[in-house]
Amino acid sequence: MALKAMTGNKAFAHGVRLSRVQVIASYPITPQTTLVEYLADFVNDGDLDAEYIRSEGEHGMMAQAIGAAQTGARTFTSTCSAGFAYGFQGIVSVPGLRLGNLMLANINRPLGAPGGLQADHSDGLTARDWGWVYLYGEHHQEVLDTAIQAYRIGEDHRVLLPTMVGAEGYYISYTTDLVELPEQEQVDEFLPPFDPVGVIDADNPMSPTVFGTTEQMMGMKYAVHQASLRAKELIKEVNVEFGETFGRTYGNGLVEEYKVEGADIVLVTMGSFTGNARKAVDDLRKDGKRVGLVKIRSFRPFPTEDFQRIAEDTSAFVVVSRHDSAGGAGAPVGYDVKSALYNMDERPFIQDIVSGICGVEISSDDFAILAERGLKAVEHGGFKEDLVWYPNMRITERFDVPPMPEEVKKNFVYPGTGACQGCGMTLIWKTVMETAGRDSVYVSTSGCGGWSGAHTMCIGTGGSGGNLPGGAATAVGIKRGLVKLGKTSTNVVLGSGDGSFGDMGFMAASGAAERNEDILMFVYDNQAYMNTGIQRSGATPHLAWTTTTPVGKVVRGKQAPTKPLPLIMAAHGIPYVATASAAYIPDLKRKIKKALSIKGCKYVHIYSPCPTGHRYPPEKAIEVSRLAVQSGMWPLYEVENGAYRITVRPKEFKPVSEYLGAQGRFRHLTEDQLEKLQETTQEEYHHLELLEKITNEDL
Repeated sequence: MALKAMTGNKAFAHGVRLSRVQVIASYPITPQTTLVEYLADFVNDGDLDAEYIRSEGEHGMMAQAIGAAQTGARTFTSTCSAGFAYGFQGIVSVPGLRLGNLMLANINRPLGAPGGLQADHSDGLTARDWGWVYLYGEHHQEVLDTAIQAYRIGEDHRVLLPTMVGAEGYYISYTTDLVELPEQEQVDEFLPPFDPVGVIDADNPMSPTVFGTTEQMMGMKYAVHQASLRAKELIKEVNVEFGETFGRTYGNGLVEEYKVEGADIVLVTMGSFTGNARKAVDDLRKDGKRVGLVKIRSFRPFPTEDFQRIAEDTSAFVVVSRHDSAGGAGAPVGYDVKSALYNMDERPFIQDIVSGICGVEISSDDFAILAERGLKAVEHGGFKEDLVWYPNMRITERFDVPPMPEEVKKNFVYPGTGACQGCGMTLIWKTVMETAGRDSVYVSTSGCGGWSGAHTMCIGTGGSGGNLPGGAATAVGIKRGLVKLGKTSTNVVLGSGDGSFGDMGFMAASGAAERNEDILMFVYDNQAYMNTGIQRSGATPHLAWTTTTPVGKVVRGKQAPTKPLPLIMAAHGIPYVATASAAYIPDLKRKIKKALSIKGCKYVHIYSPCPTGHRYPPEKAIEVSRLAVQSGMWPLYEVENGAYRITVRPKEFKPVSEYLGAQGRFRHLTEDQLEKLQETTQEEYHHLELLEKITNEDL
């Protein structure tokens, strides 16, 4: 077995590869993103023979994973945080469908507001009651090993339940450690092909169902519960067999005990901060203080019997949870520990600690402090408080927003964005919002534009952040609220990236268009999910390199065509649709002004240069943007009440190769591919000219 340095996400990806997964349903979200990128590399290089689905969002991603698993294919998917919430309808359905051949990697991150990108267990723990076998990894090696073990557990006919493997964002996902990569032959011996039950097959007509009489459906729920309980012994068996094959075990599979024997108090942890707790135990033991540690590896099924056994020989548990339960009597992990011990004749003292949420670091010194408090509590007959937030929190005091600087009063968009050098987004914002005027409200979805401010916007107007699927819906709600309050003249402007609008956000946008809501929606199209690291979106051009459409040995670049969002929006019959470019500001200003003069739903699709993702120097941003128009690959036109009009017509078209050749993302294209793209561009431009002619004949 080879020892290699790699990130936690890469270790996880290798675990998936070694498990010979057959279908991968993917959608990027930080800090899970590089995991699906590594898998895309494996597939495109021919190192993993799997179907790789680049989904439009987590709701569809989970449905794709469910569909694939129902055929009997070994299936993998991954997400976290808001993506976990968006896919929740599918997530809660999987256990009842008994899809043991489906594993979900939960790269833990805060869920809900206030959020963030760092480690937190609030996302995955929302699904703790639905029947998933939920295992947590402490470090890179355990994450890889658990990914392999998960399929052995879930696919066993005694269980047939999906598995979720938790690994904390950043602490594991993006840090680097040494990992021992098993040989494929060893993994194949340990993990045989799945023997499916009740699959979707045209040769065997049947439909897996979760419907029936009320009693039957309750019986199905009970069967999931019983299967989860049976998984306890199976997890132990798999842990032993894994050790025999690979030379590594993790406690008894359910929990990992450390210096528990003879301990007066026992710390209880789950996840990556266990290492810090272990060091605290070592330090305290050196001082003669009898402190132990239990790491929960299997949160579901919960290791009730293990805690009952350990409780017989200790005086107190200090249970540290990386998630809170607002208004409750404890924290999620503590609830289960207390429940496990409630019926014992003699119980140890238990204190719940909420710490480490939203990525707050909890060091070995912090664990030592908590343990010392526990020892004192034992001496004095128990804890004074059942639940403690550590470190001690004080409610953030209300503060007054500072007055708007004079510079801001003059300039609509001011310094403070997190935009990369050469990014067209800020220029587009400035142009759109200055044209819209001060009597405007700006809605920004998560993405590059989502980082437009923290407590205040860097755009000089009021605004709101919409979630990825609901940007248009948020804008509609704001507009309707303003109308009801008599503020009918206020413009409501939605600014979205191509991914948030055209993929997962399109349902809300289409609904707004169908109802002809009086809002302006514009897209700054940088042709990929740039905020999370250059993953492909529906707007990514054909054959372009992205991190999820890599140029591999077998598959080279994006194979699907670009989603024609302006034409799709025009097909809704809304009064105004236009394309624009950051390189043609007068044209953009005119179109925004016209759009806002029209009542009803308006849509403007704007080319936004992205030197980081398109791979060219920042100072070339406008030059490359201009080439997109001059080559005909980004035509500038408008559609007003169904009539098409080209607004900037190049006098002499530049070769497509000149535009594509300026960008590293097209570096791999062959002469034949360039020739074909030239033909396609000319055909599409001719089609646009025909639309212009046909729709204006009677005007």
